[in-house]
Amino acid sequence: MFEKMTTKERKLKSLDLQKTTVSKAMFIFFVLIHVIFCLDFGFIRFKSSKAKLVFKALTLFLSAVIVSTCFISFYLSSDIHTHITSSMHLLRYIIYVFILSFRNDSTLFDLQETLNIINSKYGYTSFKLDIKIILCTLSIFMFDTVLAIMKYTLIDPNCEILKPLSLLIIVPIIAIDFVLIVYFFLFYSVFCHLRVFSLHLPKSDIVVSQTVYKEFVDITEKTRKVFDCACSQIKFRILSFVIIKMAILTFAPVLACEKLAFQAEDIKAILHDRLLEEKNECNVKYIKRFINYVAARPIASRALKIVPLNFSLIIIILQLCIDYIIITIQFSHLY
Repeated sequence: MFEKMTTKERKLKSLDLQKTTVSKAMFIFFVLIHVIFCLDFGFIRFKSSKAKLVFKALTLFLSAVIVSTCFISFYLSSDIHTHITSSMHLLRYIIYVFILSFRNDSTLFDLQETLNIINSKYGYTSFKLDIKIILCTLSIFMFDTVLAIMKYTLIDPNCEILKPLSLLIIVPIIAIDFVLIVYFFLFYSVFCHLRVFSLHLPKSDIVVSQTVYKEFVDITEKTRKVFDCACSQIKFRILSFVIIKMAILTFAPVLACEKLAFQAEDIKAILHDRLLEEKNECNVKYIKRFINYVAARPIASRALKIVPLNFSLIIIILQLCIDYIIITIQFSHLY
């Protein structure tokens, strides 16, 4: 076991951080996302619990109206494929809305606010994450809109997509993809900060560095819980470019989380190198403790403590697909 906290550590523990917030562009963007798509990422703050409860009830009511309208619109279609695919979209959408509205963990707003606090406290540079999120989201929005119009006008001629009721199906489609985009940027934003953190590590104070790393791990673990269900959302559609798009959106958070694991390994290597050069026994003790802490708390290795968030997940899914194809071929020969 480690020794008790020193006076320096206690001062760091009780240090009051300067209050900061996310950029105005990101705040406005996510408020619009909340209003249009009913996805609550915590950017709207309430003065009372009653006002918060009323707003969440209105969010659920609006999402229920969207789902009901889309279901009635596509129920009138004679295409059974349209019924199935649309029902899958609507079911996943309403699940996401419900989970985001009644989560108990930290929100995306809390994550970005904490990262900004770390930036202002330790002098890290801005990574322009707000611009990256907005540009990536707008590109996916345009792709999904064009794709939905092409799909339901070319594949399903009976569906008049230009009608307002049918056009509402674009809302849950875009909302589902947006959750995956946010899931990716959750890990990507922490990775950007952790990469700069590792660059400053060789010359920084060990006790301060361990405190910063703990802040990274804590906020990542608290925020990612609500998005864990998104990592396993894989679906196959008729058009090949749709499958490619869904594969990219699905595996992007996995790849970003794997980069976080690689960055943690780099941090341990830097600490080991510094341990070889350090002559002060007190600092040696702090470095060893930091190494043990990084090894004990790697950042986001499994979703729901079951699904591995690394490259092995891609191999597992490919293996399952191959096994499924082999079994299907065997049964086709039997019968």
